[in-house]
Amino acid sequence: MKSLASTDSKSMTSIRNTSQHWVEFIHGPMTAWIVLAFSLLVTLIAWGISDNYANKLAEERFEFQIAEAQDIINKRFINYEQVLRGGLGLFKASNNVERDEWKKYITTLEIDKYYPGTLGVGYSKWLSPNQLQSHIQATRQEGFPAYTVRPKGERAEYSSIIFLEPFNDRNRRAFGYDMYSEPVRREAMSRARDTGQTAISGKVTLVQETTEDVQAGFLIYMPHYKKIVDSIEKRREELAGFVYSALRMGDLMHGVLGVGLPELHFTVFDGDNLDNKNLLYDSKLTSNLLPADYQPQFQSKKTQNIGGHQWSIFYQSNPTFDNAASSEQPTFVAIFGVIIDLLLFKIILTLSTLRRNAQTLADERMIKISEHETQFQAITDNANDGIISIDAQGKVNYINNSAQDLFGYTPDNIIGKSINILFPISMQETVEAALEQNPIKTNHTKNKLIELEGMHRSGNSFPIEFSLAHWNSENNTHYTAIIRDITERKKMDTIKNEFISTVSHELRTPLTAISGSLSLVENGVTGGVNQKSQELINNANRNARRLANLVNDLLDTEKMASGKMRYNMQINDIADLIKKSIEINLPIANQSNITLLFSEYRHIEAYVDPDRFIQVMTNLISNAIKYSPIGDSVEITLEPINNELRIAITDHGSGVPDEFRTHIFDKFSQADSSATRKHGGTGLGLSIAKFIVEKFNGRIDYNSEPNKETTFFFFIPIANHKEDWIYEKQRTST
Repeated sequence: MKSLASTDSKSMTSIRNTSQHWVEFIHGPMTAWIVLAFSLLVTLIAWGISDNYANKLAEERFEFQIAEAQDIINKRFINYEQVLRGGLGLFKASNNVERDEWKKYITTLEIDKYYPGTLGVGYSKWLSPNQLQSHIQATRQEGFPAYTVRPKGERAEYSSIIFLEPFNDRNRRAFGYDMYSEPVRREAMSRARDTGQTAISGKVTLVQETTEDVQAGFLIYMPHYKKIVDSIEKRREELAGFVYSALRMGDLMHGVLGVGLPELHFTVFDGDNLDNKNLLYDSKLTSNLLPADYQPQFQSKKTQNIGGHQWSIFYQSNPTFDNAASSEQPTFVAIFGVIIDLLLFKIILTLSTLRRNAQTLADERMIKISEHETQFQAITDNANDGIISIDAQGKVNYINNSAQDLFGYTPDNIIGKSINILFPISMQETVEAALEQNPIKTNHTKNKLIELEGMHRSGNSFPIEFSLAHWNSENNTHYTAIIRDITERKKMDTIKNEFISTVSHELRTPLTAISGSLSLVENGVTGGVNQKSQELINNANRNARRLANLVNDLLDTEKMASGKMRYNMQINDIADLIKKSIEINLPIANQSNITLLFSEYRHIEAYVDPDRFIQVMTNLISNAIKYSPIGDSVEITLEPINNELRIAITDHGSGVPDEFRTHIFDKFSQADSSATRKHGGTGLGLSIAKFIVEKFNGRIDYNSEPNKETTFFFFIPIANHKEDWIYEKQRTST
């Protein structure tokens, strides 16, 4: 039994050692090298597949363009054939086609425009030897005394070109030419005669060619019979002639395929042999895009049967096609494959080290988490504001010391209960709405401060400022509420408003009397005074008016805060209100030699309180005058933009500092609030202007370039239609 137990123990130890060996091997560096070799092999295979696929796509595109070219040639031949068929129809419809009729028919076709490469379309008359002389005499009597059938000599059968349009100098060279006397033309004419079908000739040099720009040519023939026939013998007996066209191959191919095949080079040969003797057209000769030693990526030979005759067309890709066809995909596959292989190798090689260090890192992380938790606990416990954590069901799961003192609860009697017990019933719906409209659902990025009432455990309510943030943990949403007691602030606001109201009302009456009295003295109603006394009176009156404006601003601010500001809203011509505002500010402008410029659209109406509108304009214009250099100008503009009016006031003073942008429309805010500031003011004007503009359903803002230009502007809705507007250019008010 002991021997058996010993054997089993050794066997288990061996198995464990083997398993441990394999574990160490798998996590060792050798595995990384094996994986690298295998992944490089996979990358090589993927590169080969990608390269083959890219070549296949390019080859298919090459073949598609060839097929498209073949189709274009076939369709173009059908079009040219239709020209001949129309001419044949003219002969069949008339007993005797006159030369002028043929000219009118060909002129109507506009062959130079619609049938490129065509030198002319004509008719060749079929003649027997006994008809030859009478034919020559008849043609000479038509006004061609030098006419004859060429070349001269006795032949069993003759043909003669009698019509050829356009009948220009080049085509006159072919007039009277016997095409049947030349072997290549004779083969095509015989084939057309015997089959009754359209036939094209092999490569020829057209008799119309001169010594310049000589091109290979060919002819298309369509037989004309005296009557309907159905056998070769009858066709030969009843042959009357041929409607034909002469084409220059270079002009034809350039017109048919030159623009349509920008990515292919093609060479056309007559018949099967691809030698220079049979060369009809070579696109290399008309293109500078293909270097002489260029090796194309793709090439293909195609045969095409046209009019019973065979062409061989040799297609080659040019640099444009090859560049477009060359795919970067195989290279990318190889590069990124190797990069991934090396990264994988590096990862696997690193994993063995990471595995040994994983536990150490985990322990260090747990220590840091514990430290962060302790730090967070210390921060929240000593924060002056109340901090409460809430779960997705609206239940409290954490409350800091300040919140405990604020509401009178301890963690034991608040944790796990609804957040609603901290608010009066009238406020609970607002809190629930804030939870439902959290940033996750509404995509808000800034937490909004809400003024609410909190409720102490004793039942007493008090004003608070409430903000809500969210955070996620394992797909669960949690909320953190920051709560601040604003009881003291509310008391101070009440005291301040009451003080402002009292002071403003107590000062307004005596100030009115003082200002009125000073104005009477200043205007000489009480009698003349000396110059020094006049200056003192003027200064006193200015300060009295300034103090009166301060009182009015304070009263408006108090009305805004209490919601007692009244508005007499009505439809007004905004240009008229701006003019009144300018008139009010003219005396101030004249004191500093400031010019007020106004560009307007007349008869644009808006729904505003006219007095409050003038109050806004007066504030903005007086500010612009105040900060403008002496002798400068202030521009006032009125313009419609979509369905709104934009009113802008621009000065060229020192401007507004960038750091003041967020506070400029706050109460009592001034960019220069020092005791030595150059310009007076309460800092209430822009705050009041913003409040009034928003009551007009508008908005106000500004742009400023320090020491260059500052523009305050506001938008209000338009109340009338565009057709009533009249624009007037800028004019000066002084």
